Amino acid sequence: GVDTAPIVVVEFIDFECPACARSAPMGKGLVDLYPESVTVVIKNFPLSSGCNPYVDEDLHPHACELAILARCAGAYGKFWSYHDRVFVKQASLKPDRPQQWAKDVGLTDEQISQCLSSEDIKNKITADIEEAYNLGVRGTPTIFINGRKYTGLRSLETMAAVVDTLLLLGDETVELQDSQD
Repeated sequence: GVDTAPIVVVEFIDFECPACARSAPMGKGLVDLYPESVTVVIKNFPLSSGCNPYVDEDLHPHACELAILARCAGAYGKFWSYHDRVFVKQASLKPDRPQQWAKDVGLTDEQISQCLSSEDIKNKITADIEEAYNLGVRGTPTIFINGRKYTGLRSLETMAAVVDTLLLLGDETVELQDSQD
């Protein structure tokens, strides 16, 4: 989306998370439906003790590498291609797949190697993790709309209805949480 969009959706994800895979089409779909009104920001919260100090166990052992390679793909204008490939192929995830999927979207072996050793990329993922933790994120996917936590359904249709309501009525008038929260 555009930087001046009145609605900013921030989604904290783990590329190995099955629930994230189910909600993956929502973000890009919102931008496609509302190119001038919605910006979607994807941030990393890998559920792996390999890079996330707030996770006690390695729930998703490939999540850190997937996050690095997604950021890498983004540096070369291929974030959404990598994002979509990972979530479509997630069920076939094996140790060699994250790098293969990066190659499949057009990254070279040299680019992949540089990204995997990049302190800048690792620092950005660490910053995402710290931000998420400070916002109370403990699982994925977790969504914020204009800085407010959203806990409703994550389908494109439901999110589009939320966006329509926000555009019509304004940010403060819309309930973004389920009644049990």
